Amino acid sequence: MTNIRLHIAYDGTKYVGWQRQIAAHGKTVQGELEKALSHALKEDITLFGAGRTDTGVHAREQIANFHTACSIPPKHIPQALLKNLPNDIVIWQAEEVPKDFHARFSPHIKTYVYSFMVNKPVLPCNRRYNYFLRKEPDWQIVKKAALLFEGRHDFKAFAAHSTAVKNYEREITSCKLLEYKPSAELLPWQETGHTYVLEVSGRGFLYKMVRLIAGSLLWAGMGKINIANIEEALLEPVKIIAPALPAHGLCLKSIVYEVDKQ
Repeated sequence: MTNIRLHIAYDGTKYVGWQRQIAAHGKTVQGELEKALSHALKEDITLFGAGRTDTGVHAREQIANFHTACSIPPKHIPQALLKNLPNDIVIWQAEEVPKDFHARFSPHIKTYVYSFMVNKPVLPCNRRYNYFLRKEPDWQIVKKAALLFEGRHDFKAFAAHSTAVKNYEREITSCKLLEYKPSAELLPWQETGHTYVLEVSGRGFLYKMVRLIAGSLLWAGMGKINIANIEEALLEPVKIIAPALPAHGLCLKSIVYEVDKQ
């Protein structure tokens, strides 16, 4: 059996998340991929994903692996699946990996980005992938507060609570705000406003964690809470201090495995 790793991108708008569910709950990215792979490779395929993305969340690079007896060279798999996949899911790279590689359990760093746009008027072509702000927050406060999340903390105040979670400690390796200014080279239908991107990297994330961090930072920039409130929530997590922002602004940007650095 060959172990194949896939690099996957998708628009999460029409899906109830990554993870396969019963059909009554709606379509999932994993479900569509497994169906397409099983058809193309003529065997039942089970994917192991690096992690879940929630309903409406996008991915530029999700990672999954599967084991197969098929003799199709891995580099040909993306092309072979083009006609079997919906146009909002694409496999952009496939390669053979060691038999002990597991997309979820092999050590890795995930990076998520949450995109804000300050723009008048709102351009419909960008509405799916950015959270539009009618009022601009103090971005310097957002940038300063973002650094508080770096390191190992108890993120109970920045996660949707679940009885399945016993430990809310997670490590954030980087949390920073990036700014992208308008370019004169943009085409008429492309964006003309400022884009601000919250980029968060870590070894593991809780349910809605990045969206709650983004919501807390936005509220701090708008003066609804202050930096001290965030510091207190990290030291003594009692309750969620700001709402989670909508899913459509969130994208899984990349996943880097330690084995690839060797």
